Amino acid sequence: MLWSYTLAALGVISLYLTGKKLKIGWVVGIVNSGLWIAYGVTTEQYGFIASAIVFITVQAKNYHSWHTEETKTNASL
Repeated sequence: MLWSYTLAALGVISLYLTGKKLKIGWVVGIVNSGLWIAYGVTTEQYGFIASAIVFITVQAKNYHSWHTEETKTNASL
């Protein structure tokens, strides 16, 4: 049970950091999703694996979009 609370807390931290537009937020989120996959495999709760794959995909896409936008903004300064 400690694992699920820890992973949930990491998820909230990643959302907070991402909301502050800190790149580390996406890294924490992706790493956290990887840990959810390990948790799902270990506990044989395969729904966690499927949802973590979706979260990784969305986080990576959003990071790419944000990074692309940030690069364009900095290039125009």
